[in-house]
Parts: sequence; C-alpha cells; structure tokens
Amino acid sequence: MVSNSLELVLSAYMTKEDITHILPFITEWSADEASAIYWFQNCIIPAFSLTAAEVCLQYDAKILIEYLHSSKFGGYA
Repeated sequence: MVSNSLELVLSAYMTKEDITHILPFITEWSADEASAIYWFQNCIIPAFSLTAAEVCLQYDAKILIEYLHSSKFGGYA
C-alpha cells in the first residue's frame, strides 16, 4: 500500500492520472516508501542525466512514464 506522502511528493510533479500510471513502477522497484521518494528526487536516470523529478519538470511526467514502461521491457536509451 502506498501512503499519502509518496502521492503528495508525486503530486508536485504530475497529475493524478500520471500518478496512477507511475506508482506501479516506483513501488515495484522500491523497498519502501522512503526509498521510492529518495529515488524519485535524487537518483539520476542515465538516459536523461536527470532525476525522475527533473524529467517531470523539464519535460513531462508522460515522458518519464514512457521511459519506465520501455525499460521494464528491455528498451533502454
């Protein structure tokens, strides 16, 4: 179960609809909510040289969702 604090962090960067698409990716890869928030705000995604939060700000959350979806199936940029 995802608590409100992860959703609150994500809501600063994306719509509620985008949150419903991205949560499965983040929660699948994260040990807990704190590590999910840390990843989103601090870990660089090599394909963008940005954090997930920065991708959402500089591009759009949908770009991040597309990237995560493609990487899940072996497509890396």
